[in-house]
Amino acid sequence: MGFRYKREHMPGFWDPAGRRDGHGAGVVFERQAGRGRITGVLTSPSARFLALLLSCAMLAGTGAVPAKDGTGVVWADGIPAGAGGIPVGADESMVIRYSDLPELVKAYSPQVEMERIQYESRLGRYESAREDIMETRRLLREEADDMEENGDTEGARSYRAQAKILEDAAKDIDKQIRSAKGSSSTMSLRKMEDTMIWTAQSLMGTYHSLRAEQESAAANAELMQGKYEKAVRQAALGTISQADADEAGKAAQAAVNTTQALADDMGRVRKNLLMVIGYPADSAAVIDSMPLPEQGRMDNITLEVDKWRAMGNNYELRQQRGGASGGTNKELHARQRAINQEEENLYAQIDTLYQDALASRTAWQGACTAQAAREAEWKAASRRMELGMLSRQEYMEARAAYLDGVAAKAQADVNFQQAMDTYDWAVKGLTGI
Repeated sequence: MGFRYKREHMPGFWDPAGRRDGHGAGVVFERQAGRGRITGVLTSPSARFLALLLSCAMLAGTGAVPAKDGTGVVWADGIPAGAGGIPVGADESMVIRYSDLPELVKAYSPQVEMERIQYESRLGRYESAREDIMETRRLLREEADDMEENGDTEGARSYRAQAKILEDAAKDIDKQIRSAKGSSSTMSLRKMEDTMIWTAQSLMGTYHSLRAEQESAAANAELMQGKYEKAVRQAALGTISQADADEAGKAAQAAVNTTQALADDMGRVRKNLLMVIGYPADSAAVIDSMPLPEQGRMDNITLEVDKWRAMGNNYELRQQRGGASGGTNKELHARQRAINQEEENLYAQIDTLYQDALASRTAWQGACTAQAAREAEWKAASRRMELGMLSRQEYMEARAAYLDGVAAKAQADVNFQQAMDTYDWAVKGLTGI
């Protein structure tokens, strides 16, 4: 086969450890009409997060296999696939598109939701403390006024002094609130959003790589089965040994096992993708095809400008620059040297990512050329089959070779798209994920 997507490269995170009862701990589930997404109304932030995170059960494999006539694709559940692999008749509102991933992550990702809850909780604590202090200050001033009316000037002065202390404390909390709403405190939320968007994009690319490979593996499994059946007939006639027929049977079974393993991997990746964007595991959502890479993006890159943008946007560097400024001169110089070293490393990393994207474009262009040749070969083989000039075995071999090439082209598409996306994310400030 043209390529193998190594299973160790697949994300294996966020596998839910269990499932919470939808009616326990104040958790209430609702389905949003037409989307099948969790829009839970929950009585506590932690319950809401756990419900979002744990409600995704393991999905069965949803791989696609070539249609028996070789003219199209049929999903493993028997639903014919249309353009882009979307099942014919699918509700457009249920289609998950690559371009929609940022919006879905920001609105529904449980990881982003948890980060947002923590951010809002910090703000809430500050604001609640300020309200309590200001209410106590108001009561002290009222009591001071009453004391003054009753002739207790000393007591009134004491109460007003305490009220002034509380007013100063409230002003300090105001500063903390403004700081909490500033860039340094919102940075972790923005970073989580970016990380999960990048993760969703990566998972969608992985899913389509696996789907293309699974289609190729299914065609190869059918080819191996045909060879095995032929070997059984030949063994019965005595033209080959039974041992040779048994070997053909083992090869056929291995091909079936490969197809099933890829379908299982697809199911796991689909489950992780749905979880990241906040969909329940039983959602009827359909994962749309990946967009074709736009090689013009590479021509619009200004590398040196992007390097400086990356150094200004990088989350780790921003955190280091905004860290504690105290310490001895030696400590300050050591901190600055560390920052300078990180900037140099990032500068080199951006250059490496750019070269990776260029290499991916070259590989993608080669894959496009090779695929065009395979398309022509496949059309010729299909025509010869229609004219009765090709045996069933030869036709199956041509189809398996064609789909193997389709899988290689799909992998090149994903590699190029993700190489450009990884470069863009580095410029936006996200690296090392």
